Amino acid sequence: MERQRCTNCDAHLTLEHLVVCRGPIGSSFRDGLQRDLLSAVSASPSADAWRRTHGQRGFRRMLLSLFPFTTSTCAADLHRHLTRLVCGAFTQSQAAIASKLMGFDSIDEDRHTLVRMRLLCLQHLDTLFSGLKKASRS
Repeated sequence: MERQRCTNCDAHLTLEHLVVCRGPIGSSFRDGLQRDLLSAVSASPSADAWRRTHGQRGFRRMLLSLFPFTTSTCAADLHRHLTRLVCGAFTQSQAAIASKLMGFDSIDEDRHTLVRMRLLCLQHLDTLFSGLKKASRS
């Protein structure tokens, strides 16, 4: 198995790199994921205020508005936190906080939206890496 490289940065194209990459691969990945996450949230009218306030922020700021990071001021810890979020890997307690921050009215509404958000993260990663794998075979 060959590791993919970012064509813009010439770094290994890892999950960690996607969080910070300023090249077209990283930017396109984050923009598309942000758009789809906001679309998932927009299906819940109770989250409209959160979406209007935080939806126009950059991807990382939007994620941090839902899943705050306060345990450390270390940049490496923040980067790991964001990498986990890009994978949809947030804990139940983090999900409960995000649910409150989005203003969900019911437990069913928030559960459905947060599960959808997790799946979107995984789908975007699969789409990106599957496409890169196919292109490298050609």
